[in-house]
Amino acid sequence: KRIARAMDTNRLGLYLLTDEGDYELKASYGPYRQDGARMGEMCSLVRCLQRTDEVVRADRKKKHDGSNHSRIKEELSALGVLICIPIKFKHELKGFMVLGEKESAGDYSKEELKVLSTMANSLAVAIENSLKYEELKELSINLEKIVEKRTRELQRANDELRELDRLKSEFFSRVSHELRTPLTNIILPVENVLAVAGDRLDPANREEKLTILRNARKLTKRINEILDFSKLEAGKMKIRTAPSDINGILKEIVEASALATREMGIDLELEPNMHLSRPYVDAEKMEKVFSNLISNAL
Repeated sequence: KRIARAMDTNRLGLYLLTDEGDYELKASYGPYRQDGARMGEMCSLVRCLQRTDEVVRADRKKKHDGSNHSRIKEELSALGVLICIPIKFKHELKGFMVLGEKESAGDYSKEELKVLSTMANSLAVAIENSLKYEELKELSINLEKIVEKRTRELQRANDELRELDRLKSEFFSRVSHELRTPLTNIILPVENVLAVAGDRLDPANREEKLTILRNARKLTKRINEILDFSKLEAGKMKIRTAPSDINGILKEIVEASALATREMGIDLELEPNMHLSRPYVDAEKMEKVFSNLISNAL
């Protein structure tokens, strides 16, 4: 309205490019027919504006380059306007302004046309900035949705991993308990035989039972390690420290490994440090550490 009054006209319209590629009337001052509210890119006026940066006039006698002047004049007359100013950004037609004849006598001056062209250029920049802002806004919204989706997927994956860990620990625990019972049934009778009649057994028979006992105890320790691993994953592992005889722990491990080392032709000897103090350690855990070191070495 202000622009129309400043230009002394009672009709002004602003057409902008739509997503469909047409040009739709977005703002107007003065009477307008409904059939002129949208103009397709095949209109002669639109095709002319796409090729020129100049003001298009209905009363212009000189033909526009490559344009159907009579058809352009008909389209402008149908809109009830006299001039049309293209709104371009980087040579792309974003829209156009149309103005009717001046109410007072006279034509649009060069200064007025220059003002309208400058205004159209500023409007083109504003439209482009607005579109970029909308694109960034939409991109930000889409990015937030993607982040939320990925977060939910990660949460589900973490939940599944925790469930798998729980099932694994439960499986180890059940299997370990199932194995400990038959091992106990093996160890106790052998221990009883060795305790009652161990001295009366011939050396080969006695050594055989000792081997059975050592291997059964070793397997029991491995099962306990599996249980400890499950406890460690569950955060239930406890360390019980006390003054411990490191030499005694190492002696038991070397004696338990003696048969295996002899069969492999390896000499395994312990040189105890008699000046070693009794440090505060978890004797059971230290035994597992030293046993693993020797087993890995063998």
